[in-house]
Amino acid sequence: GGFRAGLRHGGLRAKGLGVLAELARVYWYTVEFGLVNQPDGLRIYGSGILSSSAETRFALEDSSPHRVRFALPRVMRTRYRIDDFQEVYFVLDNLTQLLDLAQIDFMPVYGQIAGLPALDPGELAAGDQIIRQGTGAYHRGRQAPRPASARQPMADAGGPRSFFLRAIRHDGGDRGRHHTR
Repeated sequence: GGFRAGLRHGGLRAKGLGVLAELARVYWYTVEFGLVNQPDGLRIYGSGILSSSAETRFALEDSSPHRVRFALPRVMRTRYRIDDFQEVYFVLDNLTQLLDLAQIDFMPVYGQIAGLPALDPGELAAGDQIIRQGTGAYHRGRQAPRPASARQPMADAGGPRSFFLRAIRHDGGDRGRHHTR
């Protein structure tokens, strides 16, 4: 049981369905780079933010990034940055939402987003519930001109996708073997 076991099981299932990148995005935008709305304002719970005092200030105080209410299908479609501060932070209403993610069946959501294009990190989408619209100034100021084919400042191959692949390998794939520590 537990949150990590739930992620491992979800990773095995997502890999088999070819949607591991979508599940990795959920991990990235919650466990690593999540914000939560509290009565006294936005608070950080993502360990990737907390590990950097600069990103802590950026996530909470800077005018550049968007802060968008967490919606699972939207998060699954949104690429993330592994090379810099995030361009968007998804905000939970409360931490119970995070715990609920370990229990839900993602299958209906995978079906809902099938065939829809991935969204770039700084892109706002129709239906977004914007908590604070960012200016995008930070990332615009950092982007050097690149050929159109190289304009992929985000990644889906590293970060949490690697976490799930390691967890799957550690668990012996989907053969039903379970390791204890």
